[in-house]
Amino acid sequence: MSQFKVIIVGGGPTGLTAGHCLGKAGIDFEILEARPDLDFPGGTTVAIWSQNVRVLDQLGLMDEAYSMCAPIMDKLNILPDGSKLARNNLPSLTGILLVQSPRATFLALIEVPLVLDMNGSM
Repeated sequence: MSQFKVIIVGGGPTGLTAGHCLGKAGIDFEILEARPDLDFPGGTTVAIWSQNVRVLDQLGLMDEAYSMCAPIMDKLNILPDGSKLARNNLPSLTGILLVQSPRATFLALIEVPLVLDMNGSM
């Protein structure tokens, strides 16, 4: 373990992902979260775009993400007047499969291995 400890403020998607990255690098960390439970009512859908796919793959989580999440096949750009600007097939555009999931599903994906392989504390 490292000679210093990183404090991560917030146990949302960014904070949990930062914890994974620090743990993989052997850096001690602690995640501070105000809410008692990460799976709070509300929230939204999380889209996992190409840069996030790369990070999750490096953390060994992308195969599970593919099994838990729905694929994003097309992107539609709409102008303020409601007219269609463009429609793109994302797998052919990016070369990888992008996915989406409810926020709670995504948090469970990144929280569970972090708790099981605790290099920091939560």
